[in-house]
Parts: sequence; structure tokens; C-alpha cells
Amino acid sequence: MTLTGAQLTALLEQSATNLNPGDDLKRVGGLIQSSGLDWTADLGRQAGQRVSAVQVNGQPLAATRAYRVVTHNVMLSGIHRYTTFAQGQEIKKLNKGVTDVVEAGLRRRGKVAPPVPARVQIRPAKK
Repeated sequence: MTLTGAQLTALLEQSATNLNPGDDLKRVGGLIQSSGLDWTADLGRQAGQRVSAVQVNGQPLAATRAYRVVTHNVMLSGIHRYTTFAQGQEIKKLNKGVTDVVEAGLRRRGKVAPPVPARVQIRPAKK
């Protein structure tokens, strides 16, 4: 699918909210998994203002630019309040399990190198 930079930021904001919802009974999931993204979440800030310094492959995230994103059906359905995924465009669903997709991709590429780990900084909320 494609999502705008603003939508990606909204997903990261939701991830930060999931980590520190203010009410422990509303805590769901964990940190959203990403590849190629560097970002900072300051859990001491207000919801909607927690995410900063977002970069995609070393370049600043552009709010109006379209980015290709891969996820699975459960995230697309909005689990853990990730409803922004459903706003994506050009959604292509596969009738294959994630293991089959990854295996086919690895076979096509042949030799692969490990990805550069994302740099995610989480600044905890002050007690």
C-alpha cells in the first residue's frame, strides 16, 4: 500500500500512545516494527506531539509524499488502534502467508545482507 508521510507519522504517534496511554488499562501492543525508519518518541509529551526527527532511509519524512508500506491483514484491520493503515491507497492483498512472501523474496534476491537496523529513540515519560 501507499501511505503519506503524515499518515506514517500518525502511525508512529499511535505507537507512542500505545506505549504510554496515560491509563495502564488502555496499554496495548508494543512498539510498531519498522524498517528503514529512524525516529524519536518522547513519551513525556502530549499525544500527537510525541514523534519527531522521522527519517526514511536517512532522508527527512515529507508529510505529503507517498511511501510504500508493507503490513499484514491484522494491522490493516486496525488492531491496537492502528486505524490509519485502512486509509492507505493502492492496497494490494495477497493470498499468501507472511512466511511464503518472505521466502519467495529471499529466493528472488539470492544473496542478502542484513538490513541496517532502524534507530528508534524512546524518551520515557517523567514520573
